Amino acid sequence: MENHLVSPDLSAKERRSGKYKSMVTPCVALLAIVVAVIEPYWSTSTFLLVPLLVPRVGAHIEQLED
Repeated sequence: MENHLVSPDLSAKERRSGKYKSMVTPCVALLAIVVAVIEPYWSTSTFLLVPLLVPRVGAHIEQLED
């Protein structure tokens, strides 16, 4: 697989970790849409989860790969 958008110096582990970390925000955005249907006032607060989830996702991915 060719990766023209990332540095060739990155290992497969680092690329995979970055891919999963970058998926946190779109997943939280989908959650915000669902919450907006139920309670629009609280939908914006779901984005407060992003800084909490990104490090946990990274740590989980690293733990799985070790």
